[in-house]
Amino acid sequence: MDRDMRALVRAVVKDMQWNKPVEKIAKKHDVSVEVVEQILQIYTTHPGITTDGILDRLPEWLM
Repeated sequence: MDRDMRALVRAVVKDMQWNKPVEKIAKKHDVSVEVVEQILQIYTTHPGITTDGILDRLPEWLM
Protein backbone atom coordinates (compact mmCIF):
# COMPACT_ATOMS: atom_id res chain seq x y z
CA MET A 1 0.00 0.00 0.00
CA ASP A 2 2.81 2.40 0.87
CA ARG A 3 4.37 1.97 -2.57
CA ASP A 4 0.98 2.59 -4.21
CA MET A 5 0.41 5.79 -2.23
CA ARG A 6 3.92 7.02 -3.00
CA ALA A 7 3.32 6.45 -6.72
CA LEU A 8 -0.09 8.14 -6.48
CA VAL A 9 1.35 11.24 -4.79
CA ARG A 10 4.07 11.54 -7.42
CA ALA A 11 1.57 11.14 -10.26
CA VAL A 12 -0.89 13.67 -8.80
CA VAL A 13 1.85 16.27 -8.33
CA LYS A 14 3.14 15.68 -11.86
CA ASP A 15 -0.36 16.11 -13.31
CA MET A 16 -0.82 19.32 -11.31
CA GLN A 17 2.44 20.65 -12.73
CA TRP A 18 0.96 20.03 -16.18
CA ASN A 19 -2.03 22.18 -15.14
CA LYS A 20 -4.58 19.39 -15.29
CA PRO A 21 -7.85 20.04 -13.42
CA VAL A 22 -8.38 18.27 -10.10
CA GLU A 23 -11.40 16.39 -11.45
CA LYS A 24 -9.42 14.96 -14.37
CA ILE A 25 -6.53 13.98 -12.10
CA ALA A 26 -8.93 12.17 -9.77
CA LYS A 27 -10.61 10.34 -12.63
CA LYS A 28 -7.30 9.39 -14.26
CA HIS A 29 -5.98 7.83 -11.05
CA ASP A 30 -9.34 6.41 -9.91
CA VAL A 31 -9.38 8.28 -6.59
CA SER A 32 -11.75 10.80 -5.09
CA VAL A 33 -11.46 14.51 -5.74
CA GLU A 34 -11.01 14.94 -1.98
CA VAL A 35 -7.84 12.80 -1.99
CA VAL A 36 -6.35 14.80 -4.86
CA GLU A 37 -7.25 18.08 -3.15
CA GLN A 38 -5.58 16.97 0.10
CA ILE A 39 -2.37 15.99 -1.71
CA LEU A 40 -2.26 19.22 -3.69
CA GLN A 41 -3.06 21.40 -0.68
CA ILE A 42 -0.10 19.94 1.18
CA TYR A 43 2.14 20.23 -1.88
CA THR A 44 1.28 23.87 -2.57
CA THR A 45 1.48 25.07 1.03
CA HIS A 46 4.82 23.41 1.84
CA PRO A 47 7.44 24.54 -0.70
CA GLY A 48 10.12 21.94 -1.33
CA ILE A 49 8.18 19.13 0.33
CA THR A 50 9.08 15.58 -0.65
CA THR A 51 6.77 12.69 -1.44
CA ASP A 52 7.46 11.24 2.01
CA GLY A 53 6.68 14.61 3.58
CA ILE A 54 3.30 14.66 1.86
CA LEU A 55 2.59 11.10 2.96
CA ASP A 56 3.47 12.00 6.56
CA ARG A 57 0.97 14.86 6.52
CA LEU A 58 -1.95 13.04 4.90
CA PRO A 59 -4.76 12.16 7.28
CA GLU A 60 -4.88 8.47 8.27
CA TRP A 61 -8.31 7.96 6.70
CA LEU A 62 -6.85 8.73 3.27
CA MET A 63 -4.22 6.06 3.56
